[in-house]
Amino acid sequence: MKIRMNMLIAASAIALAAGPAFAGDKAKEGEKMDPAKKFEAMDADSSGSVSKDEMKAHLEAKGKDTAKLDEWFAKMDGDENGEISKEEWDAAHAEKKEEEKKDGEE
Repeated sequence: MKIRMNMLIAASAIALAAGPAFAGDKAKEGEKMDPAKKFEAMDADSSGSVSKDEMKAHLEAKGKDTAKLDEWFAKMDGDENGEISKEEWDAAHAEKKEEEKKDGEE
């Protein structure tokens, strides 16, 4: 019983310590993750930009298909420097939102 209690306390401590690191990478079931939080979650090295490798690792960890990653990345990487800046990310999501709005009006 004492061992189980110690394991429970240790597991709780780990979850509490790790929670903030992963909190921005979760969305409630049926909800889309906020694009700003998704960007932060993908920016593994906290450089302020996301590389293709960071994006691929993030998508694979989520069990997402990466078959079109090169195409998606090229569309977002406006200055073609191999990194997606926060500004490029925001612009891509604003464009996507506009397209969804237009599709809803048709």
